[in-house]
Order: sequence, then C-alpha cells, then structure tokens
Amino acid sequence: MATEKQHAWNSYRGASRPPYFQRPKLTPQQREEIRRRLEDGERAVDLAAEYGVSRGAIGHCR
Repeated sequence: MATEKQHAWNSYRGASRPPYFQRPKLTPQQREEIRRRLEDGERAVDLAAEYGVSRGAIGHCR
C-alpha cells in the first residue's frame, strides 16, 4: 500500500512540484562560496551557524 507521499508523487502531473517538496536551503552562489571557504580551512560548524543551516547541509556542498 502506498503512503500519502508516494501517492502524491505518483499522481504528480504539471509544472509545479509536489506539495511536500522543500526548496533548497542554500542558493547555488552560497554553495560555491561555502565550497571555497571550506577549502580555505574554515570549519563546517561555523559556516552552518552563519548560514542558519545544519552541518549536514554544509556537507552536501562539498
């Protein structure tokens, strides 16, 4: 039996995303800046606090 999210995804048709889809928390420009700053030696935990995201979100920028 499909869950509610699976049903919404399977019945999704059109230009908009399913209602539960979250927008990215960081823009492409922010991601590039984070990559550069990580290469320069800044700590992920400090960048996460600055951008208001989790450390995992910073990890996805690598």
